[in-house]
Amino acid sequence: MSQLKSEHDHNVFKLEQELEKKIIEARREFEREAMQEDKAEKLFEKKEKYRKKVEEAYVKFDKKITEENIRFDEKREKIIERVK
Repeated sequence: MSQLKSEHDHNVFKLEQELEKKIIEARREFEREAMQEDKAEKLFEKKEKYRKKVEEAYVKFDKKITEENIRFDEKREKIIERVK
């Protein structure tokens, strides 16, 4: 059971790192593009683009975390059933 928990924790950690990487990449892209803009309207468009990328990253992260939790629960239940 502890091995399963360790595996689960590791998978969650990897997903968190993946999310952080996507957020940093989006932020850098926004900053790079924003430096080239001098019009407020264009800057707002770039900010919205950045916000959408971050939002999409969180949606994907939530989906992957849910899938990982389901996988963990199913494996845990199988272990518990074998012990009974």
